[in-house]
Amino acid sequence: MKKKKIIIISIILLLFVTGFAYASYVQIIKGNGFAQIAKPILEIEVQDANSENNYHSYYNVIAKNYNADNKISEVTFDYTIDVVSTDGSSLPEYTWYDSAGNDIGTELSGTLMHTNKQEQTYTICFKNTGTNDVIKNIKFVTSAEQKK
Repeated sequence: MKKKKIIIISIILLLFVTGFAYASYVQIIKGNGFAQIAKPILEIEVQDANSENNYHSYYNVIAKNYNADNKISEVTFDYTIDVVSTDGSSLPEYTWYDSAGNDIGTELSGTLMHTNKQEQTYTICFKNTGTNDVIKNIKFVTSAEQKK
């Protein structure tokens, strides 16, 4: 009988100690945390840049890391600017050029810092459009991802 009492008390004591140990473990693992998400600011401005050339349409696209209220992005980020049709029609052939006039192809991406106001100017050339106003049938879609 004494042996049974000792075994039962030992089991209860073991369960009691195990419960406290598990509770401490769960508290350490779950812990408390606070996080604030910083949002990148990416604004674009589109300007007509046509010249005397009647075969192609040119537009300047300016990527900015600040908004109309002059609030600067809180993070450095990589961005992309895509061209899509607004009416479902096929897009005319186009090419992006950087500010130095270098051909960078049909995919535009870059990086903007968060330390001060920055602008990057690109020119998009829609080929063989004549005098048509191409910009009314397209939109520029931007995406930004925080740099690590």
